[in-house]
Amino acid sequence: MILAHQSDWTGMVLVLVPLGFFAWLLHVANRRATRNGPVSEHPATPPEQPPTKP
Repeated sequence: MILAHQSDWTGMVLVLVPLGFFAWLLHVANRRATRNGPVSEHPATPPEQPPTKP
C-alpha cells in the first residue's frame, strides 16, 4: 500500500500536515523557552534545615 501516490493533493497533504505540526510544535517550544527566561547555571539552594539535636 503506497499512500503518497494516490493523487496530487493527497501526496501534498501527507507531507505538509506532519511538517506543519512539527513547525507549530517548534514555535510553541521556542515561545515557552523565551517566556521562561535563561536557565541559571547554579541549581536552586535547598531550604535551610533546622539544627538537629544530638
